[in-house]
Amino acid sequence: MLHVPFGYFPDASGGTEVYVRGLVRELAARGIAGAVAAPGCEAGRVEVDGAPVHRYPAEPVSAAAAAFAAVLDELRPSLVHFHALSPAVNAECARAAKARGLPVVWTYHTPTLSCARGTMMRFGATPCDGEFRAFRCTMCANQVRSGSLLLAGLLAAVPTSVSAILGRAIPGRPGTALGSRARQVARDAGFRAAMAKADCIVAVCDWVRAVLLANGLPPEKIIVSRQGLVQAIAPPADRSPESRSGPLRIAYFGRIDPTKGVHVLIEALAAIPDVSVQLDIHGVVQPGAEHRLTALREQAAGDDRIRFLAPLAMDAVPGAMAAYDFIAVPSRLLETGPLVVLEAFAAGVPVLGSKLGGIAELVRDGVDGLLLPVADVKAWAAAIASLARDRRQVASLRAGIRSPRTMATVAQDMIGIYRRLIDGSGQDGGAKKDCGMAA
Repeated sequence: MLHVPFGYFPDASGGTEVYVRGLVRELAARGIAGAVAAPGCEAGRVEVDGAPVHRYPAEPVSAAAAAFAAVLDELRPSLVHFHALSPAVNAECARAAKARGLPVVWTYHTPTLSCARGTMMRFGATPCDGEFRAFRCTMCANQVRSGSLLLAGLLAAVPTSVSAILGRAIPGRPGTALGSRARQVARDAGFRAAMAKADCIVAVCDWVRAVLLANGLPPEKIIVSRQGLVQAIAPPADRSPESRSGPLRIAYFGRIDPTKGVHVLIEALAAIPDVSVQLDIHGVVQPGAEHRLTALREQAAGDDRIRFLAPLAMDAVPGAMAAYDFIAVPSRLLETGPLVVLEAFAAGVPVLGSKLGGIAELVRDGVDGLLLPVADVKAWAAAIASLARDRRQVASLRAGIRSPRTMATVAQDMIGIYRRLIDGSGQDGGAKKDCGMAA
């Protein structure tokens, strides 16, 4: 099976690549060989965990599909599983696979697959249904760039045909702005073309399935298969948080980005200065985003209850989590996982999370964690203060945690999909209509 993510190890990688790496490992353990093809600066081949990783040039974009086709001809896979949609991982790549009679699977890992804003939050404030509407989506994408709702609306109102002409004719930022509606329409067309080439589309949570259906994709093509924990975790040691002295210990593990809501935690602690709590921020800073960490440090200056710690290797995260009373996931975007929730549950630690997207699908409010209003500093402050003063709540939530889903189960799901598509393929590579799995 050939897997195609946005990028791959040993380059800097994110949650999608972690998922792919875990899936390739689990499939290999079940006798299913895997390879990875990922865009890169130049063609090349390395090995990661014993699996070949083929790089094909991402630039120029017009040549990426041809370079990908060359990888297909070299590897001759049984099936191609796409895990991203980008200028170099696109419908033309899927067309090359179909031309060779190969079934195609596409997994929707992040909102960036169909949402130009990348968060699936309308104007950054409320969850969106995800249906593409040219005016609305262009206005939303422009609002985050310009900061002006009025200007965003004016740019979105430019007719698509006119926008395309102006975008080509006018140089620099003015042309970019005036061409924004045409770009959004083209972006959506690329998404639809890619999904049309897929024999099966994997939605990693329920809200993703709803977005796909809202955009008119055939329900028989869509499978819900949730993410799974990648690491092998030993059962957590029993602890008694209600009897442990000292502050309530909360930790954040993840990217330093405004959409992740770390600033909400800092503001919440500032609102309860007398509460005995410790917040550890294990922040991952992406290249070029160092200023975001600096801003958070300045925001937290003078509060010795807040510590900024180095990020940990993936396999070390759950073990480190076990030392805390809660893992905080204050996201301000629709997560498709996130994996950090599964890691927390594997460590036996309840979650304080935003009542939003995949977090709300994984955390059972009042059972194994608490779901709080998105970016509501007062609500987060009140919840933290209540937990710090009554450790019985901590113990009760810890007792409600169930073992999380693992990548081994995900691999079994994928094997079922792969077999159905390969067994159902005809001369033209077309798969059976229904790629569904038995419940």
